[in-house]
Amino acid sequence: MKKILVLIALLNTIFINELYSQCNVNTTVCSVTGNTAGPFTFQNPSGNPSTCLDFINGNTSNYAYIVLYITQTGNLDLLIQGNNAGTGCLDVAIFNITGQTNPCSSMSPATQIACNYVAPCVGCAEFGSGGLGCPAVVNPGQVTAGSVIMILVEDYSDAQNSFTMTIGNGPNSAQTGIPDATINPASLGPFCATDGLKQITASNMGGTWSGPGMSANGMFNPAVAGPGVHTINYSIGVAPCNSSSSAQITVGSIAVNNMNVGACQQGGTYNVTGDINVLQPPATGDLVVESCDGTQVVVASAPFTAGSYPFNLGGLSANGAACDIHAYFTGSDCSHILTYTAPTCPPSCGFTNAVANASGCQPGNTFDVTGTLSFLNAPATGQLIVEDCNGNSLSFNPPFVSPLPFSFNSLTPDGQSCSVSAHFTAEPSCSISTSYTSPAIPVVSASNDSDICQGGTANLTASGATTYTWDNGAGTSDNVSVSPTQTTTYTVTGTTNGCTATDQVTVTVNSDLVLTMSPDVEICQGESTTISVSGGDSYMWDNNLGVGSSHTVSPAATTTYSVTGTDVNGCTGTDQVVVTVNPIPVVYASNVATCESESVVIIAAGAQTYTWSPSIHLSSTAGEMVTFTPGDSRIYTIVGTDGNGCEGSTTVSVTVHPDPVVEAGNDVIECEGNQITLSATGAGPGGQYTWDNYVVNGVPFIPPVGSTVYSVVATTAQGCTGTDTLTVTVDALPEISFTAVQDQNCVPVVAVFTNTSPAGSNCLWSFDNGQTVVGCGPVTQTFNHPGIFGASLQMESDNGCVALLYRDSMVLVDAIPEAAFTPSPAVFELSNTQVNFKNNSTGATSYIWDFGVGGAYSDEVNPSYTYPEEVASYVVTLIAISESGCRDTTEYPVRSEEDLIFFIPNTFTPDGDEFNQTFLPVFTSGFDPYDYKLMIFNRWGEMVFESNDASVGWKGTYGVNGKICQDGMYSWKIEFKTIKNDERKMYVGHINLIR
Repeated sequence: MKKILVLIALLNTIFINELYSQCNVNTTVCSVTGNTAGPFTFQNPSGNPSTCLDFINGNTSNYAYIVLYITQTGNLDLLIQGNNAGTGCLDVAIFNITGQTNPCSSMSPATQIACNYVAPCVGCAEFGSGGLGCPAVVNPGQVTAGSVIMILVEDYSDAQNSFTMTIGNGPNSAQTGIPDATINPASLGPFCATDGLKQITASNMGGTWSGPGMSANGMFNPAVAGPGVHTINYSIGVAPCNSSSSAQITVGSIAVNNMNVGACQQGGTYNVTGDINVLQPPATGDLVVESCDGTQVVVASAPFTAGSYPFNLGGLSANGAACDIHAYFTGSDCSHILTYTAPTCPPSCGFTNAVANASGCQPGNTFDVTGTLSFLNAPATGQLIVEDCNGNSLSFNPPFVSPLPFSFNSLTPDGQSCSVSAHFTAEPSCSISTSYTSPAIPVVSASNDSDICQGGTANLTASGATTYTWDNGAGTSDNVSVSPTQTTTYTVTGTTNGCTATDQVTVTVNSDLVLTMSPDVEICQGESTTISVSGGDSYMWDNNLGVGSSHTVSPAATTTYSVTGTDVNGCTGTDQVVVTVNPIPVVYASNVATCESESVVIIAAGAQTYTWSPSIHLSSTAGEMVTFTPGDSRIYTIVGTDGNGCEGSTTVSVTVHPDPVVEAGNDVIECEGNQITLSATGAGPGGQYTWDNYVVNGVPFIPPVGSTVYSVVATTAQGCTGTDTLTVTVDALPEISFTAVQDQNCVPVVAVFTNTSPAGSNCLWSFDNGQTVVGCGPVTQTFNHPGIFGASLQMESDNGCVALLYRDSMVLVDAIPEAAFTPSPAVFELSNTQVNFKNNSTGATSYIWDFGVGGAYSDEVNPSYTYPEEVASYVVTLIAISESGCRDTTEYPVRSEEDLIFFIPNTFTPDGDEFNQTFLPVFTSGFDPYDYKLMIFNRWGEMVFESNDASVGWKGTYGVNGKICQDGMYSWKIEFKTIKNDERKMYVGHINLIR
């Protein structure tokens, strides 16, 4: 703590109320966002408004005042740094002067929000959590956007000439700037004079509003401002960090005047007329008048002028019901509604609908017009006359029934529109008209005549109608293809809406050209031949032969050559010649291989006759099949000729392989049940071995007891074979048997194992309890754990073969069950002596319960027992029995005790009679009378009575002299200990004292 001069502190106390109401020169900093402002110089102070600064240097320039406007809510992270870093004390106080008109007079202890009474004194002061580098830090908390902050800096040590100020720019740091007073145009309406309060907004709220109908906080009342264009003003901040703006608000109005509900008109309708007076109309939209039934008219469209607009809303139903007229602008929410009652009109004649439909053309190119007339309240006399534009007329006599059908028949089509009108002669004004369109007769035009050759196709077209039908089966479209065999004339009938017309076209057919071709020919593959044609003037061949009457060809396969000839009329004819190419026979014979001890047959195929060369080792040089007698390997050539005389050739190779020399291996001697593996050799790489007796070469198997001869056939990769044999002798294993006898079923169990085998030696016993014993005589084993145990005996025969026998489930050991239970409750009151027993035993299947009372037993799993109503203790015994009869026993004590029973009255009357003179809790049982306290308190919490004797109660007095207590409600508290478990109890309540 820095020094405090008593005299100066006293002066501060005397003058503080006067001095802190003003300051000398202050500096307003409108924006320091993320940067450093200054340097700022110190001034002579005029007072100390802070309660934490030592205002002792009043005659020197050691104070400065800075005003900040906050534009972003956040922590006030602020650094004041003197120009002599590390020297002296810079004490700083911060005030929130938001909304004050005079910043200097707003500083006071009430507006102070933080004070950094610097420690350590290193020429700086820091606020917030921005980590700006000063060790003397105070956290002023958060400031909100729109706040005005005054910063008071004191150079306590007179060590600084100036200072700078830095505002942190972290994500949670408050920021400064000039406030934005721009008024939000979306909040400016337009409004109607009948609207309620409207909130006007600006970019930065919190300033002051003014203008017609405006409240200081920005609420606009259109009714107060009235119709017109009003200027409003908004200002925010403190100069020079302040901003202001103005805007105009338009308030409009609309009213329906001079409304007149008209009289009934023909058809049961009426009109409503009147004027709409408007002020400050919107710049867009329509002025609409609408009836309650939805009938509406647009009276005017923007741009509007202030004044009166007449309206006439007609055709309304005169039904005598309540209705209204609603006038409104579509471009604003201004509207006005007037209510009225519609007139009631007598019914009169009126048409509601008229329909006239023209049919399509009928045979003979005529059509009919049919329709219906719908009307209301038709007259009872006169006629209903229906006429069309061509002078056709129909008359109908009463009574008239709606809808009324009518028909004009056999009319001549002309494709023109015609009107139909109807009226009642008894009420000529009751009339209606409608129209129909007559069908038209089409003008059909067919394509020009054409010539084709025999088998050719001509395209016929037609136009002028909707659908078409050609005779001679040509088709039913406007574009058909025909191929007549002789000259033919085609007639087309066109139809539109049933009306028809015809036209014709002729197709002339010319004769086809007949060609003469050279005969078909056969050649062998690789040979050539000449083909030719005659009978025409010019020719064109396919298969890329081109023009000309003859060509020499060498096709690789059988080919059909087609030629098209053309005569002088342009008609064509086609013919073809087939050049059959017989293939060279594909002679083939498979290469063969044989062993040195075998002959092999070679077969040729693909032709009819064959010649073989050379002849060595062959049985013949001709024929499709020859025999090769083994010698050395050879290659032979085969020439084959097919039925067409075409020749082909091939070669075949004969390979001679040597026979293998097989070794089956040495004879084998083994014990019964052991595997052996037989592996022969001699077949070479890729060779195979086939043993008899189901043996697989190189695969282990178990041979039968006795001597067996095994034979193997070795086959080389080339299929040549050889054989060999060996003998396998198998000695039998000893025959093993043994028994076991156990002394009991429950843990522990002692079992005796006896060897009953007929012969053998070198015995080894192994038991499932983990023990092993050497010897062939009887063996005793103890099993100390429950379970099912087996054993094995291993013996050796006279020829050295070893056998082992394992038998499972030789000894069965049952676990001792675990008896356990819990009583509920273990201590019970005499008012409820039933105890429920929860059986927690494991490993048991039956139970015997002894409840500690003579003759009280149960064999239930979870029994209940009701004890005598007397204070006593009992020992409950449970015997748990397993399925095999193993037992376990456990005990648990239970006891009974008296209930805690007491009664506390709520009123007593110490009036001197013989009844209810004392307030005393009444205990029946369950409490310790030697550990008891009763206390009585009045309404102020003062204790007026205390007793430690359960037999002494309160008589409505207090003090040693027994002063009488006033009637009323008193509080009591009772503390005592229970007999049951020495638990301390406390009860509180109220007692009414009545005299």
